[in-house]
Amino acid sequence: MKNRYRIDHKLDDARQKEKDGDLKAAEKLYLKVLKTSSSTSIAYDRLMIIYRRQKDSRKEVEIIKQAISNFKMNYLERQKGWIERNEIAAGLSKDLAISLGLMDKEGLPVFPDPLLVKWQNRLVLLEKRMEKGKRAKKVKPPKSVKTSGNEKKSASAMKTKSTSRK
Repeated sequence: MKNRYRIDHKLDDARQKEKDGDLKAAEKLYLKVLKTSSSTSIAYDRLMIIYRRQKDSRKEVEIIKQAISNFKMNYLERQKGWIERNEIAAGLSKDLAISLGLMDKEGLPVFPDPLLVKWQNRLVLLEKRMEKGKRAKKVKPPKSVKTSGNEKKSASAMKTKSTSRK
């Protein structure tokens, strides 16, 4: 109970730091919360938002992957504990859930938690954006040269004009 109180207190402090614009301090507090309790989804969500506001896609991707991994691991641990306490019911429930298509053969739900779906969708979107950014950096546009007036011409267009006048 005391542990939960400390986590809630740290979360409140982090939110206040975030509201005050001190994103670095808020980030540190959220990371401390995750060290104490890796299943605190609020801390993951807020860190994702902080990294998005800082335009740090790499850190955002890392925290999303960590959140998804910990979420799945915690889900499996809770499920394993329930199965150990309720062996007969668990066997019947698992067989029924598999036959109804609600669970795969590994025991994971086919329709995952909405929070997990949100994180997975964000991860896919970020990875696509980052890949697109890498491709854009590889293809360099021609250098622009200012002309009289407000228009710009590419350096290659300027060379073409100068060679055709000769």
